[in-house]
Amino acid sequence: ARKEKLSKEVMEKRIKNTLDEYLQLKDVNEVAETLRELDSRECFPYVAFSAMEQAFDRTSSKDDLIQLLTTLVERRVLRGEEVEAGVDQHLEFLEDCAIDVPASPAVTAAFVAAGLLAGYVSWAHLREACERFMLET
Repeated sequence: ARKEKLSKEVMEKRIKNTLDEYLQLKDVNEVAETLRELDSRECFPYVAFSAMEQAFDRTSSKDDLIQLLTTLVERRVLRGEEVEAGVDQHLEFLEDCAIDVPASPAVTAAFVAAGLLAGYVSWAHLREACERFMLET
């Protein structure tokens, strides 16, 4: 019998809780296992989105969360496009977010720079995202 597919909200809550747990235990294998159990790539961009959101709230967690994303991509649990899609969700509203969370532009830049250096965020994607989100007036 096939398992009932979880709702997007339930999957996002599991991802957020898993990232919270990761920040305490630093167990990449647990995160990877949770993502495999979700068995739904459609929610994977939320991993990057949620990691960035948590780093906005707790900038001290930024490096650990960046390392987690990098490791998940290296292990082929996440795809670069999924990380890019999660980053895009923040880029779209970064100007507004910066008002409430002054650290958000610096945290976003750190995530993007790490992705560029590790090769899972492409320059072409970043250029296109800037055209879409940053050059709107």
